[in-house]
Amino acid sequence: MTDSIQKGPVIGSDDPTGAMPGQQAMAATDNPLLKAALRYAGHGLAVFPSAPGEQEPHGLKDATCDPERIRGFWQAEPDANVGIACGAVSGGLWVLEADGKETLRLWSEEGGVTPPESPVAITGGGRFHHYFRSRVPLRSRGGIMPGIDIVGEGGHVLAPPSVCPSGSPCTWAKTYAWAAGAGVADAPKAGARSDGAHWTPANMDSVDLLTPYLTMPRWVCWRYRQYQGEPKPRKVPVAVRGPSRGRQTSAAAKALSYDDSRYCPDEWGTYQDAMRECARSECDGIGIVLGNGLVGIDIDGRSEADPAVTRIVNVMESYTERSPSGSGLHVLCAVGQRTLGQLEGFRSKNEGEGFEFYWHSRYFTFTGDVLLEAPVETRDEEALAFCKHYMSRGAGTARSSKAAPANRTARQRATWEPREAPIYSP
Repeated sequence: MTDSIQKGPVIGSDDPTGAMPGQQAMAATDNPLLKAALRYAGHGLAVFPSAPGEQEPHGLKDATCDPERIRGFWQAEPDANVGIACGAVSGGLWVLEADGKETLRLWSEEGGVTPPESPVAITGGGRFHHYFRSRVPLRSRGGIMPGIDIVGEGGHVLAPPSVCPSGSPCTWAKTYAWAAGAGVADAPKAGARSDGAHWTPANMDSVDLLTPYLTMPRWVCWRYRQYQGEPKPRKVPVAVRGPSRGRQTSAAAKALSYDDSRYCPDEWGTYQDAMRECARSECDGIGIVLGNGLVGIDIDGRSEADPAVTRIVNVMESYTERSPSGSGLHVLCAVGQRTLGQLEGFRSKNEGEGFEFYWHSRYFTFTGDVLLEAPVETRDEEALAFCKHYMSRGAGTARSSKAAPANRTARQRATWEPREAPIYSP
């Protein structure tokens, strides 16, 4: 994504967008809802029309900053509320939704931050919407603290002067009115939360943990796509560069695999390339291509507290983040050429355990929602041990339950106490 939100006109408590829509359709130039939508788009926030009282807006995928399309929306539906799409399409927008000022104060104290001056809306139900932007995609997540939720990638909020389902209008908080020339502020940085929760606002800087890979042309975008007869949508890779830019990558189009990237390196880009294309093409997220020594473990459908999962995360001790759905984990690590040659004999999936291991021809989605805040480390011996235990032909189908010892030394990483025992003992 770009480093700044596009600047536009002033949005504040004294703006005509605070007016209630009339009972009858009015001329487009007098419609406060249309005026508000155009102003938000001027700040780089993608908007869409939402029918009054509509809980799941059908137009979310139509969110745009194009003034002509926006005018067309409200000419067709002059009384529609103004929805704002969160995520890359709005320049990394995410919204912290709090029950009130006291809840926000507790969040600030807990994370050790002072929220920057940034827009705050008050919903018809009295909740506070704090607008921030992030360099990494953030998924929506409820209950990060009592009374506090996150609205992120794929989510949306209703913006003033929309009428909420309660029947009351959304308004801008006067003390947080947008200043002239200002936009949405960068998210605050915070320390670890005292309750030990894994997610904190500080983890929005987790992209820095992948610093060596950010400038490498190995990033793609992706979109959800539902295929007939399949229970859930696939994440189809989207080209960042080349003739297919903004469309399905060549490998996916050839039906080699819907997340296969082996045949299209000319369509990959840097991290910044992917973020820009994600916003331009309104994709659902970005991902990093595995290969050339970058390998990954995909854990799906198992709790983070599962002893086998804890063991893998502790043994690998490398960058680990949650998947877009929040129900899986991705572990990234590096291995040398000699190890790569030894990996060829192993399978890539163990459906009984819910584990997968890839060292080429795949990409992993990137969320920045870290579980283990560590850089991508070199883990030759650990990667081989994982494959020997879980990815050998006919490897166990019963799920493991033995937990890993805490507080291991570097020498104990490959062999837990007693040292004669393998990393992954049955």
